[in-house]
Amino acid sequence: MTQSEPSRLDRIERILEQLALRAETTDQQIARRAELTDQQIASNARAIEANSNALAETRRLLEESGQRTSEHIEDLTQMFFSHVEQADADRAEMRRMIEEMYGNRSNGNGSSEEE
Repeated sequence: MTQSEPSRLDRIERILEQLALRAETTDQQIARRAELTDQQIASNARAIEANSNALAETRRLLEESGQRTSEHIEDLTQMFFSHVEQADADRAEMRRMIEEMYGNRSNGNGSSEEE
């Protein structure tokens, strides 16, 4: 062998150095990816918690809204039946008044129910 050619041992050492550099680079990449993964996991956990809280609040508001809607329907139903009852009473009063009016007319025309 000549001095200009690297020895087998030199080549092996150079290959080992390259492998060590690659391993170090790979370790750094893995550490960085692990750090990014941890950050993403933490971000996802915060988002899940926020969504969970928003969902709970939405459920609460929906329940309140449903309760208010039920109360409004109940109030409207009561108002409707109250108006129906009042209309029935008004109709009965109108009939009574009309019957009384026609009854008085026929009595005022000379024909009487008593005759």
